[in-house]
Amino acid sequence: MKKLISAALLFVMIFALGACETASEPTKTCYLEISAADAVVFEKLASDKRELLPEDGIILERCEVKFSEGESAYDATLRTLQENKIHYDADTASKYFKGISNLYSFDCGEYSGWSYYVNGELPMVGMADYALSEGDEILLTYITDFTKE
Repeated sequence: MKKLISAALLFVMIFALGACETASEPTKTCYLEISAADAVVFEKLASDKRELLPEDGIILERCEVKFSEGESAYDATLRTLQENKIHYDADTASKYFKGISNLYSFDCGEYSGWSYYVNGELPMVGMADYALSEGDEILLTYITDFTKE
């Protein structure tokens, strides 16, 4: 009888774990593009950095990204960078991308770095605090001078 109860309990646990995994499957869609187009035309960008970037500056062409309810723009971007094996360096505390494709903040001067836009607008929160919505268009872009934005 104990074996039967143990087997039944094991079955329930496996079923419950499977149900949890199914519930977290990404079901929503957003779009992501990563660009360093401003950096590749910046005359003071070091040649060794320029050689690491695509000629047009597009590190990741606009692509469809699946995400789960409650995921942030940072979560979806981080996962996409990992899946596409694109080099990145992120500050885990602030969840800010310091470098992508070996292009880092300050490589184009003291006001340069990575910024993001959603649906063409600069959100007033960091990427980790921006909850994605179905159909959002994320542009992660390298800005050579934040003061001119």
